[in-house]
Amino acid sequence: MGELEEGYRKDKNRGSGADVGYTVEARHNYIRPCKIGNQMFDNRWQQVEFEGGPHGVPTMTIGHRALHLGFLLPYNAAQALRWWFVAAAEAGEIGGALCLETRLVKHKLKYSYEVEAIETVAESGKEG
Repeated sequence: MGELEEGYRKDKNRGSGADVGYTVEARHNYIRPCKIGNQMFDNRWQQVEFEGGPHGVPTMTIGHRALHLGFLLPYNAAQALRWWFVAAAEAGEIGGALCLETRLVKHKLKYSYEVEAIETVAESGKEG
């Protein structure tokens, strides 16, 4: 590994941006909590944790690449997973998912980045 030449432009790129993403939340608005998947739901809103992948729903789209940084979903993916969650709850142990309520929460993700060259590695003709 070597140092870059004097005068080498190390600052390569920088930028910032913002995007809108969504999370799915649910609550079981009843006197007793219920378990859906590995989560317990009571009458307080909480984010649904989709374990084991996105269940066939594409969550990484060209226009929304930064959303994964905030564990957020594009709108269509959030809606699809919301209704998948309701269907899974109805198929589960809580008797038709009575008293289950769901919602999407909209978030604004703001980000910035910069790319900086730090050193050379594996220059050809200088190995060995």
